[in-house]
Amino acid sequence: GMETASAHPGHDHGPRLRTWKDNEGLFEIQGSFVQMRDHKVQLCKSDGTTVWVPLARLGSADRDWVLK
Repeated sequence: GMETASAHPGHDHGPRLRTWKDNEGLFEIQGSFVQMRDHKVQLCKSDGTTVWVPLARLGSADRDWVLK
């Protein structure tokens, strides 16, 4: 089941959220990095949903972060 005991504001012990930006400034995604596969990055957003973003769409800073 869902753990609610640790879900109080200011004490996020889960993966660190980043603000991911695309290289054209069209979107910003608040999320944590899950994995990279086939030149796509999977992010887990703060509401728990996951989204795939092509690596080439990310801004250079985010690409560098992923590749490190």
